[in-house]
Amino acid sequence: MTINMEEAVKWMRTTLLEETPHSALGASSGDRWLNCPGSYNAQKGLDDTTSVFAAEGTFAHVFSELLRTFEVPAKDFLGMKIPDCKGYEDFEVDMEMVDNIQGFVDRAGEFGGDAFFEITVDYSRWVDNGEVQGFGTMDDIRMKEAICKVTDLKYGKGKPVFAEENTQQKLYCLGVYEEYGHLYDFEGFIIAIDQPRLDSYTTWEISLEDLQEWAETIVRPAVARTIVTDAEFNVGDWCGFCRARTRCATRITTMLDIYKEHRNVASNDDLALILPMFADIKKWMTESDELALSELAKGNKVGDYKMVAGRSSRVWGEEAVVVKALKKAKLKVGEMYNKKLIGMGQAEKLLGKTHVIFSDTQVVLKPSGKPTMVPGSDKRESLAINAEEEFG
Repeated sequence: MTINMEEAVKWMRTTLLEETPHSALGASSGDRWLNCPGSYNAQKGLDDTTSVFAAEGTFAHVFSELLRTFEVPAKDFLGMKIPDCKGYEDFEVDMEMVDNIQGFVDRAGEFGGDAFFEITVDYSRWVDNGEVQGFGTMDDIRMKEAICKVTDLKYGKGKPVFAEENTQQKLYCLGVYEEYGHLYDFEGFIIAIDQPRLDSYTTWEISLEDLQEWAETIVRPAVARTIVTDAEFNVGDWCGFCRARTRCATRITTMLDIYKEHRNVASNDDLALILPMFADIKKWMTESDELALSELAKGNKVGDYKMVAGRSSRVWGEEAVVVKALKKAKLKVGEMYNKKLIGMGQAEKLLGKTHVIFSDTQVVLKPSGKPTMVPGSDKRESLAINAEEEFG
């Protein structure tokens, strides 16, 4: 099956503009409603938010679907843009996307077997609270003999996500079993998380028996708690995408209590207790500040605070007008412009990260990264530090 650039643009636009239904008990938010059942009711009536990063991820997913549907190589669509497409026209298939999405398609296809991708699966046998049922869209499914492999493409460059015990994918596996269990004699699943822009690809296996036990003992009881009037609230990583996070009393109280209790740290063990909360405290403070500013912008009172014009920096006007004025002021062209070598990321966008120059150790250097702290559950290897060498 072939498709040319014009046809691909039309197909991409049609697919991008399709309305995709979402469930309030969706798999992508599974960690949140499993751990914080009170968030289900707390989010009702609150507007959902989106970002340019989410839109870019959708664009990349649809592009990957195009490649798998028509079995065509990503390089054939280098430079493709989708005009007049509700924000998606801001993205282009550059060499970085060609490399990353082709890599995802290749890795997903290595398993072989029957292929299904970008399809909706229903796991409402376990996720149904009487108001909402659970369903979601899976990126890539491969069925072979008694094993099913599910691969999730995460195109962002933010936080690493790992396959082990991944709630989102386990819920999707339940949906796959429900949809295709009568056709395939499943014994287990391989879960893969592919984050090409972070060079991260992890896998994890779970048996059908263990998956069903998790669904019955963990998922089903948690779903029942979401519609309880006084459902509990719990603070954790899952707060990040909760629409109620900026007004959540439990989150606010937790942040303040942590500050009051641990503002005088006595030992390394005490420090370890509050480290997981540092990032959330910073994020909570930023979100609270942004929320207060948005309320003032709407004309609502926030105590005695008011909105004023912030500090402003001078900027040049239209370039042609500025150049004319600078020439009149006797500046030479070489003095008006600064030349700067493009960054590594921009070079990868233009050439693709698999280009031969990026493997040349004289062209590309890889210095040691600045040490950073992560929880012990992080899958990366611990950095060995020689105290004598470091502190001499």
